[in-house]
Amino acid sequence: PVLLLGTAAGPLGLPGETLEASGGPEAAAEHCARIEALDRPDLELLEAAAVYGIAFWDTAISPRAASRLAELAGRGLVRKAERSRIAGSGEWRFASRALRDAAYDRILLGERASRHEAAGRWLLDHLGGAVGREGALVARHFELAGRQAEAAALFAAAGDFAAERGDPEAAAELYRRALGSGGLAPGLRGRVEAFLEALRDSASTRG
Repeated sequence: PVLLLGTAAGPLGLPGETLEASGGPEAAAEHCARIEALDRPDLELLEAAAVYGIAFWDTAISPRAASRLAELAGRGLVRKAERSRIAGSGEWRFASRALRDAAYDRILLGERASRHEAAGRWLLDHLGGAVGREGALVARHFELAGRQAEAAALFAAAGDFAAERGDPEAAAELYRRALGSGGLAPGLRGRVEAFLEALRDSASTRG
């Protein structure tokens, strides 16, 4: 399963993707300078994209974002994925984690929660049947938005998806995130706790 749990700065995108290393303070300063040198429309576009993580979708930013992103791709700031996980929307990626973080760090702290909630709701509206597969990513947005009950339910849905795919360890990690979010409904909490207890019993028996 794809686990997109992110960091304190926000969800980071696709794990396992080969990305340029940040390279320390000097490289970080260089990436910040590249972002700061952009015209305001392009700067605002990349700030909006950075909310989604390393991976983002053009129509989530603007109906006309694709043409601007193509120009930014020519400058080595982003690149377009061969396939998109969301039909009808091009999927793009920042060229490096450091570039994404440089754009994200420009967003005012007071604006981040509302932006993450909007990103989470956009993803829910457009993922369709893939919500379970990408549930951890959507959950992380709601977690950062302070919407703990919604985050918990989505982490649990991602855990269900992992369990159905035969990956109990991944399911357990996601279920623990659901419990840790603090907003899990009582009935769902009981089912999640029963799964984790059964997994512990199974591990104890094997041991």
